[in-house]
Amino acid sequence: MSFPIAELSPYHTKWSIQARVTSEVKIREFSAGRSGKVFSADLLDRHGDQIRASFFNEAATKFANILEQGKVFTFSKGQLKVANKQFNNLPHPYEITFHADAIIAPCADDFSIQAMKYSFTDLRILSHRALPFVCDVLGIVTAFNAPRKFTSKDGSRNFTKAGVTICDATGHSMDIGIWGDAADKLQESDFAKFPVIAFKGVRIQEYQGRTGSLSESGFFNVYDGAEGEALKKWWEM
Repeated sequence: MSFPIAELSPYHTKWSIQARVTSEVKIREFSAGRSGKVFSADLLDRHGDQIRASFFNEAATKFANILEQGKVFTFSKGQLKVANKQFNNLPHPYEITFHADAIIAPCADDFSIQAMKYSFTDLRILSHRALPFVCDVLGIVTAFNAPRKFTSKDGSRNFTKAGVTICDATGHSMDIGIWGDAADKLQESDFAKFPVIAFKGVRIQEYQGRTGSLSESGFFNVYDGAEGEALKKWWEM
């Protein structure tokens, strides 16, 4: 029997959870301190609870090709630590680190587990909340900035960035940057007719006012839930 995500803590050392991977698996390299690689995955169980899991170095290499967004797996032999809320907006107070000795296996889809769960924060609250933080936002796309390429100041890295401006029923608006491969594929036609878009994992920063930047593990899509329908009606009034 799987252990509920809500009950995970450092005080429980033997557990196995069954959860859906709801974020895209993207390995990134880092060089601060010692160099290495890492990816994170958001896990959602049948009770609607979520927790973030991180995989470093050997574990990242081993499990990146196993885990897949949208699929259900069993997870065990991970270590719990206090979640860093500057980078993790999930409500769970802890997050999991899995090492190469973790036991992770695919299992049959469990339709009692939602495909996705958001925790939307309205744009008015974002305008004065203490920085830095990561959140989910929902908005009407009112403008699109086409992808552009540029190079870091030291010339070591190339970037692609696109952007959108969104607004919500609080009357506030915000620019959100979209980076990398996700930005490369975007066209103005993707945002025709003012679609309602959900953004998961937006890092809020201060740059010529409050702006957002989609995190490396974040993503966005057209949203047709109840909040989206209400927002569309507000926009069309």
